[in-house]
Amino acid sequence: MVSHPRRAISRADRFRRSGSDDDRAEIGKHVEDLAHSLAEHLALSLIVRDRTGAATLWNPEAQRLYGWSPAEALGRDVDTLLRSRPSEDAETIERKLLRDRRWAGDVYRRTKDGREIAVSVIRTIAISEQNEVVVETSSERLIDGSDDGETQRLGSLFRAMSGSCWQLDVGPALQMLDALADSGITDLAMHVEDHPDMSDRAIEAVRIVEVDDAGVEMFRAPSRVAVLDSNCKWAWPISSRGIFAAALVAAWRGDPAFTAHVALTRWDGAPLDVLLTALPQDGDRKRRIALFGYVDVTGLKQTQRDLEKSDERYRRLFQAMAAGYVEFDFAGVDAEFERLRLDGVTDLNVHFAHDPGSLRQMLGTIRMLALSDKATEILHGRVAVEGGAFRTAMIPSGDEGPMRDVLAARFRGEPVAPFEIAVSGMDGERIDVVFAIWAGQSSRSNEPVLASIIDIGDRRRAELALHQVRSDFAHAARVAMLGEMTASIAHEVNQPLAALSTYGQTILRWINRPVPDLDEVRALAEYVVADAERASAIIARIRSMTVKGAPRSEPLSLNEVVLEAIEIVRNDLAKGGVEPRIALTDALPTFQGDRVQIQQVLVNLIINAVQAMANTPRAERLIFITTSLVPPGRLEVIVEDTGPGVPADSRDHLFTSFFSTKENGMGIGLPICRSILDAHDGEIELLESDRGARLRVCLPITPS
Repeated sequence: MVSHPRRAISRADRFRRSGSDDDRAEIGKHVEDLAHSLAEHLALSLIVRDRTGAATLWNPEAQRLYGWSPAEALGRDVDTLLRSRPSEDAETIERKLLRDRRWAGDVYRRTKDGREIAVSVIRTIAISEQNEVVVETSSERLIDGSDDGETQRLGSLFRAMSGSCWQLDVGPALQMLDALADSGITDLAMHVEDHPDMSDRAIEAVRIVEVDDAGVEMFRAPSRVAVLDSNCKWAWPISSRGIFAAALVAAWRGDPAFTAHVALTRWDGAPLDVLLTALPQDGDRKRRIALFGYVDVTGLKQTQRDLEKSDERYRRLFQAMAAGYVEFDFAGVDAEFERLRLDGVTDLNVHFAHDPGSLRQMLGTIRMLALSDKATEILHGRVAVEGGAFRTAMIPSGDEGPMRDVLAARFRGEPVAPFEIAVSGMDGERIDVVFAIWAGQSSRSNEPVLASIIDIGDRRRAELALHQVRSDFAHAARVAMLGEMTASIAHEVNQPLAALSTYGQTILRWINRPVPDLDEVRALAEYVVADAERASAIIARIRSMTVKGAPRSEPLSLNEVVLEAIEIVRNDLAKGGVEPRIALTDALPTFQGDRVQIQQVLVNLIINAVQAMANTPRAERLIFITTSLVPPGRLEVIVEDTGPGVPADSRDHLFTSFFSTKENGMGIGLPICRSILDAHDGEIELLESDRGARLRVCLPITPS
């Protein structure tokens, strides 16, 4: 007679593993017959299923426990039908079945009417007609049952949460609290908090009576035996023992549960952050058992600390940047975007063109959430704008164009280039800023939009000041130009006027003779007319230059212009005791130019040479004037004197306005010469010379 089906199955299983194939088949048939015969009367749920998981036997107790009849259950996958949630994963269960031929554990299942129940399950592998089957017995573990059932349930729960469940003997510690209460102390929590030594004595009195494998692993203990029957002092650092005492007080009061985040210590001294849940259990007051559940949140706490550090770094950066930063709430805008997309809107600018009011409505939903210190400084006060309307601060002038572009870019998911805008401070002052905003929509809803503002008021004021300085400089330049032009007129007209004066005095002398020489007077009068016309022509040319008129252009002979210039200054040459030596190349091509202006250039160079030789011995006062044709197609005039030459430190400034090497020189002659030659596409330069100054004038020949 078989006293228990599980023993019979186990015994048959041993025969199966040791016998022949025929023996195993016979034993398997015996097991199956035995199971069927006992199934009807067994007080346990008995389910036999094949290796695919389908039920092949379903006894009345299984129907009573789960609500499914054999007709409904047979042939169906048991775990799918009952929505099983075992305490271990399927791979672990299968591995243990193959290794030990047996598995036992807790499983949460759903009955036919939807209730979730916890059952204790034992599975054994057996043989049925040479096929392996799994024989499963199960019985319900009441969720609100005994202490042992509660421990099993919490154990499964904590394993699923990567946690550990401990049983602690807190009886001696509770007796200490009883003594305090009997002595008249009414607020035990306050008393324990005020007396840290009480926590130390209490933790030494508590003993660990049970710990699961997860607890051994979590606290890195060498073994379960090493943990059992010891106090908790090694796991609770002094800084956290106040929380332990608070949990004991909660157990003493009979509170249903006590939870807290607490920093503990592993067996090896490493820190361990846990979420503690302490549950009291009914029992003898002298040996009262409490359940302490620990969920390892070390990784979460570290992540939280990292996030806090990151947030702190962000906040410091947020406050320290030279730019001001503002966070905006665009939730209302994004909600309106979703509505518009559902309505088929694809181009926000087109939508705004048809419905301008929607733009104002959207802008009215944007609000400021936070400002950095720099932004507060720029906007002249946090109170006025933080949490205030976006439109009031950012669009004081009513120009919605820039912000319309921001909304359109956000709608398209595109970035926005920084732009300049005038915003309003707390005091209503207009503030010019560069505005940059990260307006692209985030995948996370309701995420603030960050913008930066840079105060460019100082730059704008500097630009205005610079504009004023430029205006002042332009006015000064016009005054200087007027002075230069006046000096130029005086300088150029002085020569013909001086000649007129000389001729006039000579004419008077000829007339005052007893017998006037009218022929000589007539010749001098012609010179007077010629110099008067030359003075008039000079004034006309200078006037044409001041009104940017183009110089008169006609084909000219360079040799003729040189000879005319020498004739103009013949009196200056004679007065200065200077001997001109002229070498003109014959048959030179013509050049296009203004006769009077080129004469001015040559006269100026000759007069400068005469004046430069004032201190040269009279016999050595020579001026050399040569003309020639030089490549590529240019005419050249060189004027060279035998004076002291140009000082080395003056060479770079020789053609600068108002710079002169002469004591009373005005410094306008050579700059005017350069201006005239520039207008003729010509050039003037100072050449190296062993004697005096040597200047070279070049002019382009007339195109053929």
